Amino acid sequence: MYSFLLKVLSFTAVLSFLSIGATAQIVWTDISADESLPTGVKLIKGEQTSPNLRIWYVEADMNEQSIIVHPYFSSTLKPTTTLSADFGAIAAINAGYFGGSTSVSTLIEPGEVKSQNITALNRNNVIFPV
Repeated sequence: MYSFLLKVLSFTAVLSFLSIGATAQIVWTDISADESLPTGVKLIKGEQTSPNLRIWYVEADMNEQSIIVHPYFSSTLKPTTTLSADFGAIAAINAGYFGGSTSVSTLIEPGEVKSQNITALNRNNVIFPV
């Protein structure tokens, strides 16, 4: 137990040191005008030079009646771009975990549970509850 705590404290100290030394800020830019987005949807891009980092996020105005945030599930493995095109989505997130072609994450569509989280993991014949 002591060894584990020492590793955690050492890792925390390294992270603290790295965060003190990191001076580059993420610069956020609204790039919505560059895309054909519906009313109520914004696309924001973040960039940082050191370390090199690019991030995008989507803002959706949930008061806009035409916007729907909806989970989708595919029974076959597909790249996120293909899956989003199949469903006509304007944005997509590759989320969840899979064991082969089976989702091990909870996915609920309106009125229907498509899959539930697994309750335990087996690593090297040791069972870990999740």
